[in-house]
Amino acid sequence: MMERRCRVFALGFFLLCAVANGASAQSTLREKLIGSWRIVTVETIRQATGEIIYPWLGRRPTGMIVYLPNGYMAVQLMRDPPAKFASETYEGATLDETKDAFLAYYAYYGKYSIDEEKGMVTHHIEGSLYPEEHGINYRRFFKFDGDRLTLVTAPFVEGGEERVNRLVWERMK
Repeated sequence: MMERRCRVFALGFFLLCAVANGASAQSTLREKLIGSWRIVTVETIRQATGEIIYPWLGRRPTGMIVYLPNGYMAVQLMRDPPAKFASETYEGATLDETKDAFLAYYAYYGKYSIDEEKGMVTHHIEGSLYPEEHGINYRRFFKFDGDRLTLVTAPFVEGGEERVNRLVWERMK
Protein backbone atom coordinates (compact mmCIF):
# COMPACT_ATOMS: atom_id res chain seq x y z
CA MET A 1 0.00 0.00 0.00
CA MET A 2 2.78 2.42 0.93
CA GLU A 3 4.64 1.56 -2.27
CA ARG A 4 1.50 2.33 -4.32
CA ARG A 5 1.11 5.72 -2.61
CA CYS A 6 4.73 6.51 -3.38
CA ARG A 7 4.20 5.64 -7.06
CA VAL A 8 1.04 7.75 -7.24
CA PHE A 9 2.83 10.63 -5.51
CA ALA A 10 5.82 10.30 -7.87
CA LEU A 11 3.55 10.19 -10.92
CA GLY A 12 1.59 13.21 -9.68
CA PHE A 13 4.79 15.11 -8.97
CA PHE A 14 6.14 14.24 -12.44
CA LEU A 15 2.93 15.43 -14.13
CA LEU A 16 2.90 18.63 -12.07
CA CYS A 17 6.51 19.35 -13.09
CA ALA A 18 5.72 18.65 -16.76
CA VAL A 19 2.73 21.02 -16.70
CA ALA A 20 4.76 23.67 -14.88
CA ASN A 21 7.58 23.38 -17.43
CA GLY A 22 5.12 23.73 -20.31
CA ALA A 23 3.53 26.77 -18.70
CA SER A 24 6.98 28.20 -18.03
CA ALA A 25 8.00 27.80 -21.69
CA GLN A 26 4.78 29.47 -22.82
CA SER A 27 5.11 32.36 -20.39
CA THR A 28 8.77 32.77 -21.37
CA LEU A 29 7.77 32.98 -25.04
CA ARG A 30 4.99 35.42 -24.22
CA GLU A 31 7.36 37.44 -22.03
CA LYS A 32 9.84 37.55 -24.90
CA LEU A 33 7.16 39.02 -27.18
CA ILE A 34 5.88 41.58 -24.67
CA GLY A 35 7.21 45.08 -25.23
CA SER A 36 7.63 47.76 -27.87
CA TRP A 37 9.24 47.00 -31.21
CA ARG A 38 10.39 49.48 -33.90
CA ILE A 39 10.09 48.48 -37.56
CA VAL A 40 13.36 47.76 -39.37
CA THR A 41 12.10 46.47 -42.73
CA VAL A 42 8.85 45.57 -44.46
CA GLU A 43 9.56 43.32 -47.42
CA THR A 44 7.21 41.69 -49.87
CA ILE A 45 8.58 38.43 -51.24
CA ARG A 46 7.47 36.91 -54.54
CA GLN A 47 6.98 33.24 -53.68
CA ALA A 48 7.84 31.94 -57.16
CA THR A 49 11.23 33.65 -57.39
CA GLY A 50 12.12 34.73 -53.84
CA GLU A 51 12.59 38.29 -55.14
CA ILE A 52 12.15 41.00 -52.50
CA ILE A 53 10.14 44.05 -53.55
CA TYR A 54 8.93 47.12 -51.65
CA PRO A 55 5.55 48.09 -53.12
CA TRP A 56 3.66 48.68 -49.91
CA LEU A 57 5.54 51.00 -47.55
CA GLY A 58 8.81 51.77 -49.34
CA ARG A 59 12.35 50.83 -48.35
CA ARG A 60 12.50 52.61 -44.97
CA PRO A 61 9.07 52.78 -43.35
CA THR A 62 8.67 53.88 -39.74
CA GLY A 63 6.43 52.46 -37.09
CA MET A 64 6.04 50.28 -34.08
CA ILE A 65 4.20 47.30 -32.70
CA VAL A 66 3.40 46.88 -29.02
CA TYR A 67 2.48 43.65 -27.23
CA LEU A 68 1.08 44.23 -23.73
CA PRO A 69 1.09 41.74 -20.83
CA ASN A 70 -2.74 41.83 -20.69
CA GLY A 71 -3.01 40.22 -24.16
CA TYR A 72 -3.59 43.37 -26.21
CA MET A 73 -1.48 44.63 -29.08
CA ALA A 74 -1.35 47.60 -31.48
CA VAL A 75 0.60 48.32 -34.64
CA GLN A 76 1.20 51.53 -36.61
CA LEU A 77 3.23 51.85 -39.80
CA MET A 78 4.01 54.83 -42.03
CA ARG A 79 5.29 54.74 -45.60
CA ASP A 80 8.68 55.96 -46.78
CA PRO A 81 8.51 58.70 -47.90
CA PRO A 82 5.65 59.91 -45.68
CA ALA A 83 2.68 61.73 -47.20
CA LYS A 84 2.81 65.54 -47.35
CA PHE A 85 0.19 68.24 -47.67
CA ALA A 86 0.77 71.42 -49.67
CA SER A 87 -0.93 73.32 -46.86
CA GLU A 88 0.43 73.20 -43.32
CA THR A 89 -2.51 71.22 -41.88
CA TYR A 90 -4.88 68.47 -42.93
CA GLU A 91 -7.81 70.92 -43.05
CA GLY A 92 -6.32 72.51 -46.18
CA ALA A 93 -5.44 69.21 -47.88
CA THR A 94 -6.90 68.31 -51.26
CA LEU A 95 -8.85 65.05 -51.69
CA ASP A 96 -5.86 63.52 -53.50
CA GLU A 97 -3.52 64.54 -50.66
CA THR A 98 -5.94 63.08 -48.11
CA LYS A 99 -6.17 59.82 -50.05
CA ASP A 100 -2.36 59.64 -50.30
CA ALA A 101 -2.04 60.21 -46.54
CA PHE A 102 -4.60 57.45 -45.87
CA LEU A 103 -2.73 55.01 -48.13
CA ALA A 104 0.62 55.95 -46.56
CA TYR A 105 -0.43 54.91 -43.05
CA TYR A 106 -1.60 51.64 -41.55
CA ALA A 107 -2.81 50.85 -38.03
CA TYR A 108 -4.83 48.31 -36.10
CA TYR A 109 -5.27 47.00 -32.55
CA GLY A 110 -6.82 44.10 -30.69
CA LYS A 111 -5.93 41.02 -28.68
CA TYR A 112 -3.23 38.52 -29.53
CA SER A 113 -2.66 34.84 -28.85
CA ILE A 114 0.37 32.61 -29.31
CA ASP A 115 0.58 29.08 -30.76
CA GLU A 116 4.03 27.94 -29.71
CA GLU A 117 3.88 24.64 -31.62
CA LYS A 118 3.20 26.39 -34.93
CA GLY A 119 5.49 29.34 -34.15
CA MET A 120 2.57 31.68 -34.75
CA VAL A 121 1.08 34.76 -33.16
CA THR A 122 -2.51 35.68 -34.06
CA HIS A 123 -3.69 39.28 -34.01
CA HIS A 124 -7.44 39.35 -33.26
CA ILE A 125 -8.37 42.70 -34.80
CA GLU A 126 -10.87 44.81 -32.89
CA GLY A 127 -10.25 48.08 -34.73
CA SER A 128 -8.38 49.07 -37.88
CA LEU A 129 -7.81 52.00 -40.20
CA TYR A 130 -9.30 49.66 -42.84
CA PRO A 131 -12.97 48.95 -41.94
CA GLU A 132 -12.96 45.52 -43.66
CA GLU A 133 -10.40 44.23 -41.13
CA HIS A 134 -12.61 44.67 -38.04
CA GLY A 135 -13.20 41.29 -36.44
CA ILE A 136 -10.72 39.26 -38.50
CA ASN A 137 -7.62 37.39 -37.37
CA TYR A 138 -4.14 37.80 -38.83
CA ARG A 139 -1.82 34.89 -38.25
CA ARG A 140 1.89 35.67 -38.36
CA PHE A 141 4.74 33.19 -38.21
CA PHE A 142 7.38 34.55 -35.85
CA LYS A 143 10.96 34.03 -34.81
CA PHE A 144 13.34 35.79 -32.48
CA ASP A 145 16.97 36.60 -33.23
CA GLY A 146 18.51 38.49 -30.32
CA ASP A 147 16.67 41.82 -30.05
CA ARG A 148 14.91 41.25 -33.38
CA LEU A 149 11.47 39.83 -34.06
CA THR A 150 10.50 38.65 -37.54
CA LEU A 151 6.83 38.28 -38.48
CA VAL A 152 5.86 36.61 -41.76
CA THR A 153 2.33 36.68 -43.18
CA ALA A 154 0.52 33.76 -44.71
CA PRO A 155 0.80 33.72 -48.53
CA PHE A 156 -1.60 36.00 -50.41
CA VAL A 157 -2.24 36.76 -54.08
CA GLU A 158 -1.39 40.24 -55.35
CA GLY A 159 -0.59 41.36 -58.88
CA GLY A 160 -1.51 37.87 -60.10
CA GLU A 161 1.21 36.17 -58.04
CA GLU A 162 1.60 34.60 -54.62
CA ARG A 163 3.50 36.73 -52.11
CA VAL A 164 4.25 37.03 -48.38
CA ASN A 165 5.17 40.05 -46.28
CA ARG A 166 8.14 39.80 -43.93
CA LEU A 167 8.36 42.44 -41.21
CA VAL A 168 11.51 42.71 -39.10
CA TRP A 169 11.20 44.56 -35.79
CA GLU A 170 13.82 45.62 -33.26
CA ARG A 171 13.10 45.82 -29.54
CA MET A 172 12.89 49.41 -28.30
CA LYS A 173 14.92 50.06 -25.17
